[in-house]
Amino acid sequence: AIRALGLDAQPLWWDEGWSVYFASLPVAEMADATASDIHPPLYYLVLHLWASLFGFTPTALRALSVVAGLATVWAGWRLGRRLLGPTAGLVTALLLALSPLQAFYSQEVRMYPLVTALGVLSWYALLRSEDERAAAASSWRGRAWPAAYVVVTALALYTEYYAALLWLGQAAYLLVSHRRAPFAALRSRLALLAGPPLLFLPWLVIAVPRLLAYVSQKQAIEGYHAFGPLAFAWDHLSAFAAGH
Repeated sequence: AIRALGLDAQPLWWDEGWSVYFASLPVAEMADATASDIHPPLYYLVLHLWASLFGFTPTALRALSVVAGLATVWAGWRLGRRLLGPTAGLVTALLLALSPLQAFYSQEVRMYPLVTALGVLSWYALLRSEDERAAAASSWRGRAWPAAYVVVTALALYTEYYAALLWLGQAAYLLVSHRRAPFAALRSRLALLAGPPLLFLPWLVIAVPRLLAYVSQKQAIEGYHAFGPLAFAWDHLSAFAAGH
């Protein structure tokens, strides 16, 4: 109810308009156009398919983000339950359901709720892979969860470039938590971590040269300079902690 109320209260704004533009293109043109944009193509492809079924009205377009927001609540319940038990799962789901930030982005025609849902599912699949490995499972689940992790994490990368930070956090988690493990065990986890970037590599080959040219052009037009690493980190941590 929180996410569905008022979907048509405002017209589409500028960034939502870009989403509609990319989603309205034929798929090949969409891939070509998004290679020069600051976001990868998966969300626009999903929105393209969604709109072909439900139309291009603001309510219909925003309903996709409602579904992604609900998926985040469900994924948060599963992850919280896996980490700290059933009560933690319910509390996690409640916090996600009532979060103003989650509700806000669940009403916007952008990729952020989709990448959030995929990110939470990525962590859940990674932890389940660890569970199955610890149980020495040779059943189909022992193979399904690693495969699910690779696919879901790759989908997150194809949705939002910042999902690379999620992957880096997972790499740090596995390397630190298994730093004393035998090399064979560490090697298998490195192979698991290599899966998502390998699936993402074809897009990087296409997009990175064009993306760098786009950023350089944008810098020239708007007259700003790139932050140094310390200023970049300080501004981002300050924004995350206290807002802009």
